[in-house]
Amino acid sequence: MLYEFKLKTDRENMHDITPQVWEAVQKSGIKDGTVTVFAPHTTAAITINENADPDVVHDMLIGLAVAFRGTWVRIPPSPP
Repeated sequence: MLYEFKLKTDRENMHDITPQVWEAVQKSGIKDGTVTVFAPHTTAAITINENADPDVVHDMLIGLAVAFRGTWVRIPPSPP
């Protein structure tokens, strides 16, 4: 069973796609199994992170900025 959704982004950032994945699982009617999430774009990536602390996204983007210094990562302001 294949479900597809598109995500439009303005810049480098992280987006929680849990609601879209959850909706696809619910629509499928499947009760047990494995979900595969695939991003066909060469500059997209999928990570699995806890989402309880908003600093996780900020920390991940800082880590990317350090790893790829001077290239493409824009670091948003830290949440209050």
